[in-house]
Amino acid sequence: MRFLPEPIPEAAPRFLFVGRLLRSKGLDVLATAVRLLRTQGHDVTVDLLGPEDSNPDAVDRATLDAWTKEGLFRPLGAVRDVQPVFAQSSVFVLPTKLREGVPRTILEAMACGRPVITTDAPGCGETITDGVSGWVVPQNDPEALATAMLNFIKAPESIAEMGLAARAEVCRNNDVRRVNALLVKHMGLDARALQEPSLRAGAEAAA
Repeated sequence: MRFLPEPIPEAAPRFLFVGRLLRSKGLDVLATAVRLLRTQGHDVTVDLLGPEDSNPDAVDRATLDAWTKEGLFRPLGAVRDVQPVFAQSSVFVLPTKLREGVPRTILEAMACGRPVITTDAPGCGETITDGVSGWVVPQNDPEALATAMLNFIKAPESIAEMGLAARAEVCRNNDVRRVNALLVKHMGLDARALQEPSLRAGAEAAA
């Protein structure tokens, strides 16, 4: 596995989002959640790693600038090698509203020993174990998202513990066959479509 676990930074929990800067990725929900935490007196800013996007669903520059000025986000732009950024983070956050399949960014974060906060969107919630390797929250629920983030703020010692569980889980569960099975489930495919033609023909002949 290319991604290796790194020690959790000793400073206050540092939250990281990696992905295209789209509203459907839950950035508007994340902004509201961070705002809630800040109004409660928690000095929280989420690092955003990802390129700006021409997609109509993209967060526009004016909104991103306003969120940044408010202290909600710290845009990092886009990089080729994300592992050093994961190493500087404490917790990975993906509050998506999309059917993500098996999100590569979640697997990468787990491989780096980072716990994950994500939603119950198809493909995401099944990737981690709620309460063990991270937290699964409902889609479009900034209060629940803020609560999950607050869990790590109030108990920072849980970050390393859940990060170790995340690393163990991704190494144990996410081989090629498991990833293919999840893709079959969430894309509505026939499992036989992933078999070699000779194997599929043999199975059909035996049926």
